[in-house]
Amino acid sequence: MLRPICVNRSISSIVNYKPLIYRLYIRALYLLSFPLRCALAFLVRAVNNYGYAIISNNCMAGILYEIAGLPKVTVSAGLAFFGSSFSVFLSECFRGALCSTNRYYKHLNQQDISSEEKLGCVYRSSEWDSEYILFVHYDQPRLIIEKWNRRINRMSLMRPIILCSVRDGICADQIRKLVPSQRLFMYGSSLVPAPSADRLSISPIYLCRLSLFLITVILFPRPASV
Repeated sequence: MLRPICVNRSISSIVNYKPLIYRLYIRALYLLSFPLRCALAFLVRAVNNYGYAIISNNCMAGILYEIAGLPKVTVSAGLAFFGSSFSVFLSECFRGALCSTNRYYKHLNQQDISSEEKLGCVYRSSEWDSEYILFVHYDQPRLIIEKWNRRINRMSLMRPIILCSVRDGICADQIRKLVPSQRLFMYGSSLVPAPSADRLSISPIYLCRLSLFLITVILFPRPASV
């Protein structure tokens, strides 16, 4: 069954304190995109059955799993990657899953998460310079670690599909060099950055393109080593 609750929450975050005409526009997008979300629910379940996990640099993957009514087989829920952290993260943690059957997934520990006054809870690697992962919906490191490690364990036998929204300093060229094209869905550019995950979840254009990408993954599955 379609799970629209996360999309309703997303709409609330978009329309709060906005002019009436803007709120009506967002509601219209929600209604227009409803059939597409129904189709995506089916496609996400199918992709999951084929052994793929959806990874994104924002909350989009988590939203898709909520729409499909599935447990989140992804760490990409309630977080956002900034700068080159997403490409480094993929290179460090998913290189094996992208290129071979030998997989390494990074678990987080208490010392990995810091609480910063201006940002909130973040994960910074010593090799990332000023780049970081921001946990936008969680304010307790213990909860972040629990959810991250539980979702990592779910992903341990899955092959990742990467959804990349070009924004927040994400470099499209870095991601393209790292991820095989048949496993990568990219939206936005350095000139026209992608909207937030909340907006993408009700964008008919984005949902259509994403549906076509997932159909391609389902119809033309790749060997486990790809």
